[in-house]
Amino acid sequence: MAADGRVKATLTGGRSVTGLCPAHIDRLWLAEAARVAPLPAVFLAARPSGRYVLFGVFPQPAHADLRVDHVIRGREVRVDAETLHLSSRNAQVRLDPEGDVTLRGRDITNHARRINRIKGGAIRLN
Repeated sequence: MAADGRVKATLTGGRSVTGLCPAHIDRLWLAEAARVAPLPAVFLAARPSGRYVLFGVFPQPAHADLRVDHVIRGREVRVDAETLHLSSRNAQVRLDPEGDVTLRGRDITNHARRINRIKGGAIRLN
């Protein structure tokens, strides 16, 4: 990665190029992946400018356990899935297709500034 966010690459013929990196490719992951092992990628030459643009990357087995931090910013972030499972080392949130929500953790805190309303079926403690 160049300091200005562009991608440096060596093409198959040995020629070095600098290309633009599109927003859908995470730059932090890309930089870390390149440190771990060579990362095959496709670059396209844009017309008429002739600038190179990173089109796609192809992670190898050496990249399988690569972990980097991600930040997602937006007024609304939507995830649409049949099943959603969020987990960290000791906490989990799971939403399944039947409508069941499972929340697991060492300590769970629920805080409301105005009304903390519980609606629905029976409540079972322990």
